[in-house]
Amino acid sequence: MTFDPSRSTPAGYWRFAAEYFLAAQTVHKSLPRLSTPVLQLYGQSLELALKAFLLKRGASLEAVGSLRHRLAEILRTARKRKLGTRVKSQGHKT
Repeated sequence: MTFDPSRSTPAGYWRFAAEYFLAAQTVHKSLPRLSTPVLQLYGQSLELALKAFLLKRGASLEAVGSLRHRLAEILRTARKRKLGTRVKSQGHKT
């Protein structure tokens, strides 16, 4: 798969992650239990959100694309790029 750098941005990946998350929530509300399709939608949302993070941290589109559907590896890669180790202040002074 080839990626178009003008369209495959961190913000674009984040937007798709949010859309998959909303879809998962909607389907989950309509089913009596947590189903495989719901889990698939939540997993896709998580994958896209982590890829948005990696792109924002400077990973190439090719590197992100090569991590297709391997959530554990995507998470390890994101942690190597400092996922969860830094929190920006939102204007609060301590």
